[in-house]
Amino acid sequence: MGAFYNTVLLVLVLFSVLQPFRPFEQLMAVFPAGSKQHIPPTWQPLMYEPDSPIIDFYPTSFRIDLNGKKFAWMGKLKLKVEQESPGF
Repeated sequence: MGAFYNTVLLVLVLFSVLQPFRPFEQLMAVFPAGSKQHIPPTWQPLMYEPDSPIIDFYPTSFRIDLNGKKFAWMGKLKLKVEQESPGF
């Protein structure tokens, strides 16, 4: 039981060191490129311009694992996991 609490404490300490996203960065992290109208116009090209430094986060094609589900919106997206920070 003690090892569990040590692990949780370690995670909490590491998390507190990181800087949280600012509000528009949070929106950029969760919105797909099709929802670009919900962010400021000056930020929108980051989601679709080929020379954008974060264009890899907005794929235009991806696989959907339906796993027995009937509709695409019920499936799970199979996206490439990025290992590095884009350097905001």
